[in-house]
Amino acid sequence: MNNYYRIKLSDCQYDFLIIATTHENPVNSFLYDNYISFVENGKVAFDLTVINGKSFNRYAFAEVKNHKIIIPSITVSSTADESITNKSDCFFAQHLDIIEKSILPKALKFLLINELKKKLLNN
Repeated sequence: MNNYYRIKLSDCQYDFLIIATTHENPVNSFLYDNYISFVENGKVAFDLTVINGKSFNRYAFAEVKNHKIIIPSITVSSTADESITNKSDCFFAQHLDIIEKSILPKALKFLLINELKKKLLNN
């Protein structure tokens, strides 16, 4: 089983959103493997919520060339384009168990799950 879920994007500057689904950071996995099979050239966004919560390094962004992450291109942020956050929220709302099983503190899990449930009710 992968430690991530990928979503093809078409409505923003990134080609894929890669959502961490375990405590293992997919950025590190791709750097270790020195290969991303599903991206030859482009830009990727990583959602690391289940690892870092909503801290300053919730998202990571990188360029990919010849199936490899260009290390100097990696940046981190607490925010992302609305299209990315919406896709992430939708994914997590449908997979609350991923948050439940995460390494995050119980209080943060509670807050994230309730925030996602509220968003679902409002849509």
